[in-house]
Amino acid sequence: ALAGFGACYQLLKDGFEVTLVDAAEAPGGLSRGWRTPKGRAVEAGIKGFWYHYFNIYNLIEELGIEDPFTDWTQSAFWDPSGIQVEAPVLQDLPRLPAPLGTLVYTNQYFRRLPAADRLTALPLIPAMLSYDADAATYADYDRMTARQLFRDTPGVSPRLYDEFLEPMLLVLMFAGGTELSAAAALDVFYTYVLAHQPDFDVRWCKGSVSERIFQP
Repeated sequence: ALAGFGACYQLLKDGFEVTLVDAAEAPGGLSRGWRTPKGRAVEAGIKGFWYHYFNIYNLIEELGIEDPFTDWTQSAFWDPSGIQVEAPVLQDLPRLPAPLGTLVYTNQYFRRLPAADRLTALPLIPAMLSYDADAATYADYDRMTARQLFRDTPGVSPRLYDEFLEPMLLVLMFAGGTELSAAAALDVFYTYVLAHQPDFDVRWCKGSVSERIFQP
């Protein structure tokens, strides 16, 4: 919703006449909110604002909306068995060469997956470094599924795939390893694990998005 409103705002600034049609009664989306007995606003759904949402932060600053967000918070990854791992606020920590920052700073926060299984991700590094070397190599990885790459690479433990890699694909790409190509999976892991260390840092709206941002 914010992206749509932001695009309309930019078109208006460029001199276009814009009519925005929203299916919701209140601006900002179809989800419904409510208030607790103590009056705190609660909104259904995940409404986190991640570190790399610079366009949203710039727009809110330009509109003069004062202090709608909490401080940066830790993020956590859950699966049906419970919490798997937490991530510290990475932007507050020294930058290390990728992927050392993500690996070192999250190591102590894993709850279930043993270090021995996590280390079996190392055999995937050559694929991560070479899959997009040229169009032909990328096409080769694009023809195999993510599951084929992760399960067939010698040394990668089944538990690493089943309890971490596959669930992460479901979170990041909304699809499992049999539905995604190896190239697509490596693209998303490169983006989040190697290229953008602090992007899992998240903060939250102090109240409902509709009240604090769309109707401040």
